[in-house]
Amino acid sequence: IMADGTGVKQYRGRKGELRAVIGVTTAGRVEPLGTFTNTDWPDIERMIKERIKNTGPYHLPFVYDGEPGLDHFLADVAESQRCTWHGPRGLYHALWEDGLKKKDSQPAIDQMKHLIGIELPEGDFEILKEEDKEPVKSRYQASKAQIQELIETFRQKGYTHGASYLENISNRLFTHIEMWLQSGVIAPKTTSLLERVFREIGRRL
Repeated sequence: IMADGTGVKQYRGRKGELRAVIGVTTAGRVEPLGTFTNTDWPDIERMIKERIKNTGPYHLPFVYDGEPGLDHFLADVAESQRCTWHGPRGLYHALWEDGLKKKDSQPAIDQMKHLIGIELPEGDFEILKEEDKEPVKSRYQASKAQIQELIETFRQKGYTHGASYLENISNRLFTHIEMWLQSGVIAPKTTSLLERVFREIGRRL
């Protein structure tokens, strides 16, 4: 499941909020779960839970880009995954708030991109040998440890916004890896699919 929101212009220039939620089936098909205007996320969450009651006993990932109000969206029925494209982008803005210019923050952003850029092996998980899974597991554990080291480095340098941002998202950056290691489910790690849906909705509006 993916969710996001964006501002829209309404009658006589008034500002409104457009929010959309989509599902992706295990076969990769997009299922619209709802498009809402000027509706609070808790109200949307209640409606979405009603619509996914019969999804089956699958591991359910929830992918989002850090939209305010979504940190605990569907928390009791899904595992949260922060969009791995928006993660480094958000870190840039956090470090900018700490006073760093792009040339100074770029090494840390590049390091983060490297740490979360883990690719999963192709092929049927059920017939993969343990030695095929081990490199992913090792890289995942090393990346998690290095993210924590980066947080500590930020704290030592006084980058409070950067440290806080990275700490807040660190437990949601590797959900797709953890899910694969546990069950073999390959889940999306970016919200790019939803971004394309949004563009089409906006164009039609």
